[in-house]
Amino acid sequence: MENINFNISYPSVIWFIGLGVGVFLLFRFIKRLVYFWIPNRQNRHLKFERLLPVIEGVVWFAWVIWGVQGVFNSKGLYTIIILLIIVIVLIAMSRFAIRDFIAGVILKLEGAFNIGERIKIRDVEGRVKELGYFGVKLENFQGEIITLPYSSVSGVKRILSKSSDKIKNHTFTLQLPKKYAVTETIEKAKSTILNTPWASITQKPHIKLLDENGEAYTFEVIVYSLHQRYFQKLQTHLQTWGQKL
Repeated sequence: MENINFNISYPSVIWFIGLGVGVFLLFRFIKRLVYFWIPNRQNRHLKFERLLPVIEGVVWFAWVIWGVQGVFNSKGLYTIIILLIIVIVLIAMSRFAIRDFIAGVILKLEGAFNIGERIKIRDVEGRVKELGYFGVKLENFQGEIITLPYSSVSGVKRILSKSSDKIKNHTFTLQLPKKYAVTETIEKAKSTILNTPWASITQKPHIKLLDENGEAYTFEVIVYSLHQRYFQKLQTHLQTWGQKL
């Protein structure tokens, strides 16, 4: 340690501070600009609010590395500071990972989430698709997969959306090719419906054979959803699936 030279380049300090102020103002400007372009909070959450902090963190890390190298003339001191920064970053990352993992264990023991349930957490609503080690994956009504860290949902009010009195139904006819037996075709169609993000999981779809000829079946299909605006999506999705059989 006695051989370390603490000589500091003061012009580099000025550049270091000036660049830091510039980076700070740049990201504040980008944030305001995106809030103007994407006013809907949920869309910002999906497209922006989870991505920008990562980019900003990488830029700030590069700024610190560059600044330390420019400010201190001693390579020995530079090496020590860089190692300390790396250790601090690793400890911080480990802390977040451990926090999410422990929160996930507690939530799973409480039975807070079940695969297939529709829940609402803050502004995010969807069906639980997967319970990972560090976060829960939800599929919203647009079919987008949203990953929420367990630590961000622990202690937050969760609304279970499965009240049957809110479920609406829609009836339509569907023609499917006679590639499989009737019962197998019906089961495949039901599975296709239930795997969409728009169908109710508490009220199963009803499919009844109306007619058949040498090439196709004609079914009456009753689907259930929490919102009427999803009926056409369900019908179109099932018709598209039937054309690929």
